[in-house]
Amino acid sequence: MNLGKLISSEMVDLEALKKRLCGKLVLSIEPDLAIKWYLRRISDLEEAEKALVNAHIVVFFEKEALCVAIHRDGEWNLRRYELGAGGYEFFVYSGPRSGEPVSFKSLVEGSL
Repeated sequence: MNLGKLISSEMVDLEALKKRLCGKLVLSIEPDLAIKWYLRRISDLEEAEKALVNAHIVVFFEKEALCVAIHRDGEWNLRRYELGAGGYEFFVYSGPRSGEPVSFKSLVEGSL
């Protein structure tokens, strides 16, 4: 993955973050680093809220950016990183620790 420079870093409230997650593929990680949701597409605000319950880190993609939201002291810090031209040209497994290799680009298409 061609992860580039930090584009922005901002504090966001829970409601704003839930709205940004809608329609995106999300990786949600709990405080003990257990993967709660593995590349699951968020369809509405209710699902977004479920993804954020007990989450410590949430990773999602926006057009030309990898977004990482980190929950600390009751606040969400949202960081956006630039993705290069080949930023989506890699493979992931279809499950958290196993499964078939899948083109990440094919998973993300339609969610940006």
